[in-house]
Amino acid sequence: MRYILPNSDASTKTIYRGDVFYAIDGVSLNVNNYKTLLGQSTYTLYLADLVNGQIVPNGNTVTLNKTPYSENPVYIKTTFTVGNKNVGYLMYNGFYESYENELNNAFAYFQAEGITHLILDLRYNSGGAVATATRLASMITGQFNNEIFARQEWNYKLEDYFGSDSEQLLNRFTNTIKNGAAINHLNLDKIYIITTQKTASASELVINGLTPYINVTQIGDHTIGKNVGSITLYDSPTFSKSNVNPNHRYAMQPIVLKISNVNGFSDYSTNGLPPDVSQSEDLENLGILGDQNEPLLQTALNFIDLNGRPTIPQRTEIYKPFNSTLDQDILKTEMYLELPQ
Repeated sequence: MRYILPNSDASTKTIYRGDVFYAIDGVSLNVNNYKTLLGQSTYTLYLADLVNGQIVPNGNTVTLNKTPYSENPVYIKTTFTVGNKNVGYLMYNGFYESYENELNNAFAYFQAEGITHLILDLRYNSGGAVATATRLASMITGQFNNEIFARQEWNYKLEDYFGSDSEQLLNRFTNTIKNGAAINHLNLDKIYIITTQKTASASELVINGLTPYINVTQIGDHTIGKNVGSITLYDSPTFSKSNVNPNHRYAMQPIVLKISNVNGFSDYSTNGLPPDVSQSEDLENLGILGDQNEPLLQTALNFIDLNGRPTIPQRTEIYKPFNSTLDQDILKTEMYLELPQ
């Protein structure tokens, strides 16, 4: 388990981050059946311990029930005092426009706390809206309002169509969120970003888009390498949600563009964005998210405290990253633009 969502069915059960399950309803998991088994509305997990890299059943089970749930991506916001430095920590798990107010409130909290350093934890953030990524970058900074954060690169026909009106292909730093409220910005000139091999698309856009402007220190693993974006096409006169055909319940989600930073860099699709401080998660020692002793957060805090000379915990075993049910939701694992209504 990577983390437990608050107020979910799992949050009421005896199950925690780092727990391992090897079977569902008594059926051992494999690459061919896990989607079907996890797709049920109710199922029982058979738990195990990891011992020296081996899965050892421990006899415990937990039954989970699927219920409608809307995840607030602002998972943790807190502060730490490191020497004479006031450090903010934000674990942010998805670029969802409907939760921009909560994100903006998190930065109001950091403003009130007077933080001088920020650790942005994107380890499980696999994407979302380009607009929200642009606004997050604007909250971190603030001193670059209206400057170019990212450039959209479409095919040559569309580029020719826009012609001199290329402003539509630019994403600029801004001072408001979607609902028009003023952005709470920190005016930082440096940031520390935690990544894993689940960090993708809009998360990578934030890293890549900020790099030409401020000092970005990436801590953890290399990212996935999704530098492309998509749009949603509905059955309507303008292909947007406006006046959509009520008889059609499906839409298309084609990948139509690539996004670069202000310097034109976007070529990270092969190996992802590499970390400045390399450290992978250890399934046998995941730690508690938001706790200063959690391995990746501890490394980031050490880096800040020691001015760039961190002590990095050594992993006991190396595990291949695994997929989750989140990976099956395309709008939560991709980078996308909203068409004008």
